[in-house]
Amino acid sequence: KAVGKIDGAYGQLNPMMVTTANTQNQGGEYVNAAFGTNFYIPDGTFKNIRLGIEYLFPLYQDVNGIQLKNDGSWTFGLQYSL
Repeated sequence: KAVGKIDGAYGQLNPMMVTTANTQNQGGEYVNAAFGTNFYIPDGTFKNIRLGIEYLFPLYQDVNGIQLKNDGSWTFGLQYSL
C-alpha cells in the first residue's frame, strides 16, 4: 500500500510547533500481513454468537519524514446473529 504526500498546506498551522502539520511527514509505503480466526457457537446459552480475532503485522515500512511506525495491531469482534 502506498500512501502519497499531501499537497498544499494550511497556513494557520506552524510546522515548527506541530510535526504532524508538516506535509513532508505524511505517507509512505507499507506491506502488511495478517492472520485471524472466527469462532461460531451454533447451540447452547451463547447460541448464534460469533467471535473473531485478527493480528496484523508489518512486513515492510518506509515512511516519509518523521512518523511513528506500526508494531502490529489486534482486531477483536463480537457478532450476534438473529
